[in-house]
Amino acid sequence: MPLAKIPPNTILLVGRERAYIDNNGQIPIIDTGALPGQFVELADIGGVLGWRKVTSATNIPSKFILLEDDINGKGVDQAYNSGDIPAIACLDLGMEVWALVPSGQDITQGDYLQQNGDGNLKEATAGTAAANVAHYQALETLGAITALTRCRTQIVVG
Repeated sequence: MPLAKIPPNTILLVGRERAYIDNNGQIPIIDTGALPGQFVELADIGGVLGWRKVTSATNIPSKFILLEDDINGKGVDQAYNSGDIPAIACLDLGMEVWALVPSGQDITQGDYLQQNGDGNLKEATAGTAAANVAHYQALETLGAITALTRCRTQIVVG
């Protein structure tokens, strides 16, 4: 009988010892409901610099991912509120994360992933993979996804 795969309950799976993690900064979240495991970018909204979920699926992919706010006793399923100071990791080649994939995807281990334009990842098409937009690879098979789901993911382009 195979062993059951246990959820890791942390976003940064491999590479934590070499990750730059910022949770002492003064740059707040400006996107209510952003979840650990979503990719974020800096934005200036009305003169306020802050982190928001990535808004494009085709721009240069962000390497910044929200981590769980464990310093304040919050886990991977607890969203950040606007104004919160988040814990964020800057990812590099070979690091592994527990990222989010939205409903409507069909993920198989080895699939290349790209950003979805909402902070989550989606399966890359052959065209986007060839255009060097797919910077991530699924490390597990999830099958047909019907709800926002976490996927063990490796950064394959640094």
